[in-house]
Amino acid sequence: MKLISIFCMSSLLCTLVSSLVLAEDSVQLQQLIKTKKCVGCDLRQAKLSNLDLSNANLENANLTGAVLERVNLKNANLTKANLSSIMANYTNFDKANLKESELINASFSYSDLSQADLSNSSLNRVRANYSKFIRTDFSEAELNGASFDRSDLSYADLTFGKLEQATFTNTKMRGADLTDAELCPSSIQVAPYCANLSSADLTDIKGLEPGFVP
Repeated sequence: MKLISIFCMSSLLCTLVSSLVLAEDSVQLQQLIKTKKCVGCDLRQAKLSNLDLSNANLENANLTGAVLERVNLKNANLTKANLSSIMANYTNFDKANLKESELINASFSYSDLSQADLSNSSLNRVRANYSKFIRTDFSEAELNGASFDRSDLSYADLTFGKLEQATFTNTKMRGADLTDAELCPSSIQVAPYCANLSSADLTDIKGLEPGFVP
């Protein structure tokens, strides 16, 4: 009987804690929608599709696993935000500030991140196919294993970036800057471990070593 009572009390406590957490998440979500300001908010797994969040301030927010389909985040401040595993297809990040953010395993297909600041960010294993990154700042960013197939990275800044095993199949890279970018591991200079630029448009590209094959 005592065990049953303890179990009931434990279950009730867990339910109350879960309810409080959900209530707090709901408050923060409503705050974001109404004010476009939610610095440091916990919005993990939040459903934010089809919202206008242009010029929003989400600095240092946790959006891990959030759904951001067809959201307008033009000029938004997402500095140091955690956007790992987000679904942000058909989303507008034009001129957004994503400096020092975490975007591991994020999906940006059919999205626009032109002139966005992604410097010093982690984009390992990002899926960003059929998207625009025109004049985007990727300087010192980690893009290992990322996929930019059939996207437009014209005039993008990839200086000092890490691009091991990243793929750029049929990608437009006209005028992009790869100066001092790491395209292969320092000790292994063979195709499976290097960035794949074999079918990319490399017209006027900067910083690519002569004879780079992979």
